Amino acid sequence: MSETMTQGESPAQENAPVETADQAPAAQPENPETGTGETQTEQQQTPPERPVEKRIGELTRLRREAEREADYLRGRLAEIERSRAAPSGDKPALPQVPQGVIEQAIGAKPDPSKFAAGEFDPGFIAQTAAWEARAEVARMGFQQRQMQEAQRQQEAQRAQTAKVSKLVEEGGRRFPDFEERVLSDATLPITPAMVDAIAESESGADVAYWLANNRDEAARIARLSPAAAAREIGRLEARIEREREAASVSKAPAPVQTVAGSNNRPAAKFDVLKASDDDLAAWLAKTRR
Repeated sequence: MSETMTQGESPAQENAPVETADQAPAAQPENPETGTGETQTEQQQTPPERPVEKRIGELTRLRREAEREADYLRGRLAEIERSRAAPSGDKPALPQVPQGVIEQAIGAKPDPSKFAAGEFDPGFIAQTAAWEARAEVARMGFQQRQMQEAQRQQEAQRAQTAKVSKLVEEGGRRFPDFEERVLSDATLPITPAMVDAIAESESGADVAYWLANNRDEAARIARLSPAAAAREIGRLEARIEREREAASVSKAPAPVQTVAGSNNRPAAKFDVLKASDDDLAAWLAKTRR
């Protein structure tokens, strides 16, 4: 019976496929790049990040950061401009500073053509934002110096006006026709440079009045350069001072005559404080004759 069953199973066993070494499933070859058994299809589904793509992502991040920084700096600059803007009728507006002047101080503004991505390049955006911040600092410095210079000129002008006012007042006090001959005569050849030099002179009223009475000399000085005109006014001032001193000496009283001695030689100067009563009485009687 068992033999029969064994023999009965033989056909099934004969018909069943027999696996051989050649028919065994082939092992998946390893990927030489990864060293794993991943198939090429799996690698295509999850490709690795390439260096170029990584660099692009980094540049995009830097560009966005630079844009945010630039926007912040522009906002701060706008706030500074608004805070420094002068309301009408309140104070004078700040002087404008040409960009060429600023570039001479801090260098030229970045050129987008020199960057790979042009005006969208992160490096260009960052450098432009930094340049604008430096430019604003330089602009504020220039404006401050210009305002200080304008203030200095205003103070000098006020001081000069005060000197001219003093000259006019003194001239009117010393010369009755000073206003008519000097101030009201539009044909008098006196230039602004001459006015400045006359106002600086201690004898300004005398100089102006002298020029009004010597028009040819005034016209000659008016044709000179400001520096040469100032020198001529100085010479004229010295001349007037010498003439004034000479006039004061000529009007001085004659010196007291001394008492001659017995030998007809000039006697020593009489000392009132040391003289006796008799000598003082004799001296007074002689000087009153």
